[in-house]
Amino acid sequence: MLALYISGQQFSLFVMIEFMLLMGIVGKNAVLLVDFANGAMSRGKNADEALYGGW
Repeated sequence: MLALYISGQQFSLFVMIEFMLLMGIVGKNAVLLVDFANGAMSRGKNADEALYGGW
């Protein structure tokens, strides 16, 4: 939304729908990341190893 303000673009209904869609994707990604980390911790990895997934 800051990018829209800086570039001088209008905040339309389409932008609002796309912003809500983006927030839904970000939320789902966070849930999947926590679920993956919890599964790795239940298999014996510590929190750092579970979070980074072997990177």
